[in-house]
Amino acid sequence: MSRTLPLAGCLATLLSMLATAHAQEAATAASSEVLLRPTTADYVQGYEATQPGSGNRILEFVPKGEDVQHWTELLTVQQFRDSAHVPPREFLDIIGKGWMQACPEASVTLILEDVENGYPIAVAQMICPNNAQTGKPEYTWLKGIQGQASLYVVQKAFRFVPDREQMTTWVRYLGQVKVCNEKDAQHPCP
Repeated sequence: MSRTLPLAGCLATLLSMLATAHAQEAATAASSEVLLRPTTADYVQGYEATQPGSGNRILEFVPKGEDVQHWTELLTVQQFRDSAHVPPREFLDIIGKGWMQACPEASVTLILEDVENGYPIAVAQMICPNNAQTGKPEYTWLKGIQGQASLYVVQKAFRFVPDREQMTTWVRYLGQVKVCNEKDAQHPCP
């Protein structure tokens, strides 16, 4: 059975395959680095995969009653162990260029570039008024965090035009997504 991935997810998977292997130090940091994100009570995990060799990982969550083949909302959490060297803005720029190629009417906006808990982060909004694969609009917000061991990307996608309350809720959610390191005082965990 084939799945229709959100545009940014397809592009991120492609980037992951092209990335170089991570350094030995990153493997040590990985054992104590943690991605923190709020729970999503109304969502269920619909997909999980780990790429053999690299350890890159993807988790997808959908609202209860939906599945990853037929979703209206999708929350994707990705860990790219082979891309810890990639700054989050650079990653989001690559995804944005691919998004614009896949959807010529698309818009890509960098919302924020900063440092949180000692880690570089970037947040972008990507809008495709009509995804050719689904015939529906796709609104996506992505947050990339460059950890010592991995590049982490959390993405929220809608296959409809979200209202102001939905946008506010999910932008706040992304604001609470953080990376910490249990063994490094420069990146403390709560």
